This record gives sequence, structure tokens and C-alpha cells, in this order.
Amino acid sequence: MAKVKSMNNRNLIGTLGGAVYYMRAGENVAREKAAFVTNPRSTSQMNQRVRLANLVNFYRANRSWMFRGAFENKPAKLSDYNAFVSRNIQTSNIALTKAEANAGAVIVDTYQVTDGSLPMANYSYDQGGVLLSVPGNSAAANINVQAFVNNILNDYAGVQKGDQMSVIILVNKRDASGVPRLSVLPYEITLDATDIDDINDLIGGPSTSLSVTSVAGGFKFAIPAVAGAAIGYAICFSRTTASGIKVSPSFVVLSDTTFKEGYSSETQFQKAIDSYGESVANFLDSGSVTAGDSNTPSGDEDQGGSGSGDPGDVEP
Repeated sequence: MAKVKSMNNRNLIGTLGGAVYYMRAGENVAREKAAFVTNPRSTSQMNQRVRLANLVNFYRANRSWMFRGAFENKPAKLSDYNAFVSRNIQTSNIALTKAEANAGAVIVDTYQVTDGSLPMANYSYDQGGVLLSVPGNSAAANINVQAFVNNILNDYAGVQKGDQMSVIILVNKRDASGVPRLSVLPYEITLDATDIDDINDLIGGPSTSLSVTSVAGGFKFAIPAVAGAAIGYAICFSRTTASGIKVSPSFVVLSDTTFKEGYSSETQFQKAIDSYGESVANFLDSGSVTAGDSNTPSGDEDQGGSGSGDPGDVEP
């Protein structure tokens, strides 16, 4: 890979001669075009391709709040998309067929959605909402903002007054045509003691109402029930500094795993691989049959499809 310095070739995108030009982190770069490209068709490559499709669509759905801030520790020239994929590709077990991927299907899963140096929030799914563990909290009918903030600051060393606490709610539901879609509801609460009596009046975010209730040992966040939906939740802290945004690590927790189970079975993986319409290459096949050898291939190799190719550094 080389940076493009010539004024005549600046801002080129595409193939020219033996080079491929593209933009990366605001710079025009070029790399040599491969002389011969094979379509990756091994079982491991196809398994990765069908997993990648859901990661791409999940990131696209969440890009509005993840972009330029969700991954504090990523290298400066690594995109947010690539940082997200690198954190999750090895553990992702959702497979989408080619048609599902092209239709924009998304399945919510326990992905890591932020990573950084601030203390990690301790939260879990709890009967229709997400429960943030705050051991010093007591149950109360109304939540005074000052008490809410002080309890969090006391129980999360390293979180400071003025930091933001984000509650991300992911509503996964099929549309009228049966395609699973993801509605993303990001809410924010500034951890700053004010004279507002009710914490619910301080929450900023979508029009769908997020309510907060106080329980012994924590605070519970919930939206009105959504019929037929699986809900994902994530909570993170963030802070804006002169050197950039600092965040805490966070992972999605799920209200129900039934919705995703149909997309993570062996049957679904094979269906997804088959949807690309090509045979998977036998990794150990030398490409020829030795004369007189009776152990010839039987023709019952797994069926699969072509590889997806490297998405590069372009944000989806």
C-alpha cells in the first residue's frame, strides 16, 4: 500500500492500470492489483462470510451513535466498522443467507459495541428491562436526580461528575415481509447533580419513552413492551476530553435468545452457505487423481458459496 502524492492522481477511486485506488482515513492510497484472484470457497472462509453479513448490517443500523467514538483504543487509521468487526468476528454465530443479507436483515446478538478505558457498567437483563447494578442504591418511588447521580459516582470509581451514561436499546422484530429489522433507541443521561426532581425528566433520546425505576441495589431501565420482539440492551459511560472521547467497554445483553437461535443453528449455516450457489473447495484436494487409486472422491462434498472479499476500510 502506498499514499498517493501526485497532484494528478489525488482522490482517485477505482482501478487504473495495475493499481487499485481508494480513500482511507481521509487519504488517497493505492495498492497493487492482484494478478490472479481466487474466489474463497473453503468451509472456514464461507463460515466467516455468512457471519460477516450480520455484523455489517448490525453496524449499519448502529452507525449513528457508534461512529467516531465507540472504540477509544483503536488505531487512528482503523475505521469504527473494522474495530467493531475485529472485536466480534471470532465469537459471532449468526448466519444470514445471501438474500437475507441483501434485504438488510439484522439479528441482535451479544456483540461488543464499545471499548475503552472508563470503568465498565455492571448490568443485566431483568424482567422487561435492563438492570444497572448500583449496590448503594435503595428502592424509591421517585428518583431524585442528585441521589441518582451520587449513587452511581459512589459505586463506580473512575466515573466523574459530568460524564454521560448511555442506554442503548435494540428492538429486533420482523417486518411485514418477514425480514428481521433492528430499531435502535439511544438514550443519554448526563451525570450532573441538578435541581430536577425526577430522573425521567432528564433523559434525552428518541420519542419512545424510557422509564427508570429504583430498586434495592440498582436502577432499572425499560421501554413499553413490544410484541413479538427480542430486545438487546447496552449501557456505557463516556467522557469528552481534549484528546478525544473516552468510553467504557460494553456488550449487548438480550431479553430472549429464541429469536436468534434460528439463525445460529448448523442448518442455518449450511443454508446460508448454499445460498451462494457454489461448491466449497476441499482444502486437502490436490486437484488430480492418482491412477489406480480406488479412493476417489464420492461427489458428496459440502455445498457452499463464494467468499465476500475484504470490505477494506470503507465504512458501510
